[in-house]
Amino acid sequence: MRHSFWKSFLVGFPCLALVVLPPAVGHAEDDDKIWDAVYEISQLYEKLEYEQAFTLIQGARRLPRGVDGEVTLSLYEGIILCEMGLLGPSRAAFREALLMRPGAELPEDVAPKVALFFEAIRLEVTGQKAVVPAPSEEEEEEEDDEETEEQDGPVQVHPEQQTAPVSEKRPVQAVPEKQSPSTVVPAELPVTASSVTASP
Repeated sequence: MRHSFWKSFLVGFPCLALVVLPPAVGHAEDDDKIWDAVYEISQLYEKLEYEQAFTLIQGARRLPRGVDGEVTLSLYEGIILCEMGLLGPSRAAFREALLMRPGAELPEDVAPKVALFFEAIRLEVTGQKAVVPAPSEEEEEEEDDEETEEQDGPVQVHPEQQTAPVSEKRPVQAVPEKQSPSTVVPAELPVTASSVTASP
């Protein structure tokens, strides 16, 4: 009976293998389809055929794919949308790729503006902030010297606030005192010859 058991087991094992293996083979074929689509997207991107490449990306999303395929499609979508000036959808596509794989790199050599935009979104996703370099010792000394000069320098006064020197001030005229009326002395009339002869 043992012999018949092992004989039946060995006969049934190839059938079991045939049942198990096809899904793996089919999965590999699906991956090949995704990467074939990615290759076509890359060719269209190099030819600046952005609209056709975007349409192909949407078609490739209907295919079964793994994480690598999804990240690659999202990166291409973000690149193409950024080149087309659609920054909002481009940001969403880049974020989707970076949330799945924070260390992802762009699959193509892109324009500097696209690279900077992508790295800025990476900082947003990872929660990092741009570090501002600390000022050097020479810059700190220069700032201290400028502050000292501002404190020790002459104080500038607005021309309207300047007071005139004492010598230029106009003298204040005194109010004349009231004079008491003086006695008017009548002037003496001159004596003439006619007045002398007329008297008795």
